[in-house]
Amino acid sequence: MAKQETAAEFVDKKSDVKGVGDEKFRKEFVVQALRQSVDELTDPDAGFHGANLEHVLEQARYRGLRPKGQPVLERSEVVHQAAVGNSVSIKFTYAVDCVPAVIDFDPDSTVTEVAHTEDEKRERARQAKLRAQGDPAGFDAA
Repeated sequence: MAKQETAAEFVDKKSDVKGVGDEKFRKEFVVQALRQSVDELTDPDAGFHGANLEHVLEQARYRGLRPKGQPVLERSEVVHQAAVGNSVSIKFTYAVDCVPAVIDFDPDSTVTEVAHTEDEKRERARQAKLRAQGDPAGFDAA
């Protein structure tokens, strides 16, 4: 008889980071940046992380998980520095509490979007207006 997989094992199997076993889905992103912007980008409160946080929720759902909280930046580290030039690669690891969708007995508590502050909402609206000025046809798609 095959051993039944626990919820923690299922979530761990679906995560980018394996072997943790704490029912948190983890998604990693690697971005290229200038050396002088590392401190700004690795700040967990930087507005830069909003899109990644949204993508973490999407990926969790796509992989058969139900997020049960807000995703957070768990870790950031410089993984490569160019020998010549001014660029670095930074790996960001985001985490969110999840349960497998097949055993989710409380689907109403699933988190589907990142909670935004009023300042973040205003900034997103400002960016959308700037995109619209540059490409009016693309505004509706944004």
